[in-house]
Amino acid sequence: MDDYLDTLLKQDLLQSPAGFSYRVMQGIKPLPMPFERYQPQLAIHPTNALHKIAMRLGMIGAGLLGLSQVASFVFGVWLATSAL
Repeated sequence: MDDYLDTLLKQDLLQSPAGFSYRVMQGIKPLPMPFERYQPQLAIHPTNALHKIAMRLGMIGAGLLGLSQVASFVFGVWLATSAL
């Protein structure tokens, strides 16, 4: 029985037909323009003062949320090790 299992595991379970990758690649449509040149149009222009303030407040909020997560992790590790 082990010989049968060994030969089964050595075989490929799925054989792709001849020319499969070529047919798949032919079906992929190219992008309309190169990715490097693509720049989405923003609804709010980045030079707007309100936009800059909103970006800074978002960065501060995200930083505070990240610091609170780090502090809770450190507090949890401290609490778990002090209980021993």
